Amino acid sequence: MEPFRTFCVAIIKAYANTVIGQQPHQLVAAAELQGVGCSTCSECAALKAFFLQDTPMIDFSGAQAKRSHIEQHLSATASWGVTWETHKLRSPHTLRVCLECSERTGAACGIGRWSDAAVGLGAGLRLDIGENGSPEKG
Repeated sequence: MEPFRTFCVAIIKAYANTVIGQQPHQLVAAAELQGVGCSTCSECAALKAFFLQDTPMIDFSGAQAKRSHIEQHLSATASWGVTWETHKLRSPHTLRVCLECSERTGAACGIGRWSDAAVGLGAGLRLDIGENGSPEKG
């Protein structure tokens, strides 16, 4: 029975790595993402929703006070691979917020998706796989 179980674990692990992919190196917790911005304005609500989606950028057009308010809250996100710049080609100016997807900050794109998929796969299969890929003794 043990060789069969080891074989099955190896196949399922290969499948999971192919379908779900490797875990990003830095995960930003959803609680941290939800902590960005204030809890009263629609712009900050849109910013929080943006972080939890797969969209690479979002634009905020409006008065200087609104854009400055968003920039103030964005300063805490620079280490996550978030960049922003103001486009001044028209009035009102537009603040563009972008997520840089790299190996270091790959979690910023579709932030909760990898862990949700991994948890779903594990729950669906009901397997306990150890860190080294061998079955855990239950």
